[in-house]
Amino acid sequence: MKIQSKASLEFTNLNVELKPNFGTGVTTNLETYADEFKALPIAVTDLQDLNAVLTKGVTDAQTGNHIAKSELITTEKNWNAAFKTTANYVTSVAQGDEVIIQKGGFKPTKSESAPPVAPGALENFHAVAENAPGTVTVSSKAADAKGYLFIAAQNGATVTQDGNMIVITVGDIKVFVEADTNHKLMMHNLTPKTDFNISMLAFNSAGAGPLSASQNLMTQ
Repeated sequence: MKIQSKASLEFTNLNVELKPNFGTGVTTNLETYADEFKALPIAVTDLQDLNAVLTKGVTDAQTGNHIAKSELITTEKNWNAAFKTTANYVTSVAQGDEVIIQKGGFKPTKSESAPPVAPGALENFHAVAENAPGTVTVSSKAADAKGYLFIAAQNGATVTQDGNMIVITVGDIKVFVEADTNHKLMMHNLTPKTDFNISMLAFNSAGAGPLSASQNLMTQ
């Protein structure tokens, strides 16, 4: 079976600070080679607007404001979705032609010829209690991840892993488990003024990667 090149979606794993520059490269190429891409699912001007909003969001979040941090997560999700849609369109136009993929501003990659593998271990796992009551920000990344599971367990609860299953022994204590495709998530509505053990794992279509070590913190 012939393996065709497609537009890589690895750009979604870039640090958020680097995404506006990548987005500018894509929109510049789409304008330069407009004759190649005549039926864009999202107009270049709209992509540019999303890029500008993300740029502002990154700047605002760097002030440490918890509202700006929360808004940046949503802004990044919107940006990811729009540029993934555009990448998939470029793939459909290119029909495996790597030159056309590059003209669209994306990196060509080969379709997987082997079964996907589960994500690797999480790197740079970090949890921070925000100033807002019952709010923590959790982040990490893992190779080959397509999504992440975020877990906040009060002291006294035990979180273990059995393959793709997370087993929570809790009694009457609350445990908060949340899944998301983004590598960073602000968990809301946790119990205020409470000790939590925060942990995380990555997953994709092949299954789950290893559970991180937990990090203890108290919500505001």
